[in-house]
Amino acid sequence: MGPTQRVPCVTIRACALIIIAVHTALMCLGLRRTVVLLGRISARWTLPNMHGRSPHRLATPAHIARQVADVAAFFPGRIVCLDQSLVLWFLLRRRHLVPNLRIGIRTLPFGAHAWVDLAGFPINEDPERVRLLQILWTQA
Repeated sequence: MGPTQRVPCVTIRACALIIIAVHTALMCLGLRRTVVLLGRISARWTLPNMHGRSPHRLATPAHIARQVADVAAFFPGRIVCLDQSLVLWFLLRRRHLVPNLRIGIRTLPFGAHAWVDLAGFPINEDPERVRLLQILWTQA
């Protein structure tokens, strides 16, 4: 299952609600507990049957990543890369894909970044940018 596979799309409303929930969970629970919670929820929820639906309701993981970024841009405050990556990781897991949530750093100049990859290909980030980062944490 690669980054070009087509999976059920997500609505803008659902995307916005998940962004709010993830952002709130990160602030209240922290990263580790939020990841555990999202992992449990994504394992329990199943998607509705897509048989008989028109093909325009299907999207690539990259399309879903763009949608998450577009919806996040309209929120007050900052929905940073960690929030967006957690939302994307959750949405892809719900679609029975196996994404990796990654957090990496660079030392000079110092910077930290979170992204999601699928089959070794970054979905919500430029591959050249992530190549410069040292991975500190990965969650499958």
